[in-house]
Amino acid sequence: MGEDKGIPFTDNNIAAYIPQVKSPEIPFPLVACPVDLIQDNLFEWSSPYHDYEYYDLTLDADSIMMGDDKGRSVSNTAFSRVVHWVENSFVKKE
Repeated sequence: MGEDKGIPFTDNNIAAYIPQVKSPEIPFPLVACPVDLIQDNLFEWSSPYHDYEYYDLTLDADSIMMGDDKGRSVSNTAFSRVVHWVENSFVKKE
């Protein structure tokens, strides 16, 4: 097992694994998870035309499927979630 080197993830300019679907029809990947909790710097690419939300397939799925029979969002039940927590963004309880 490796040891913690004390180097924060965000200090390394490393992109996160974000599920994406590439198509020869579209110059940028379609994102196969909600992008609302993913910081822009975690993507390996950027579009000069649109923000990442434009490429978010979960928004299309919700629009097409209109949720399930219990009123839940399709994106919450059919897609993975990617979340990045920044250490300093939380207030530590004593």
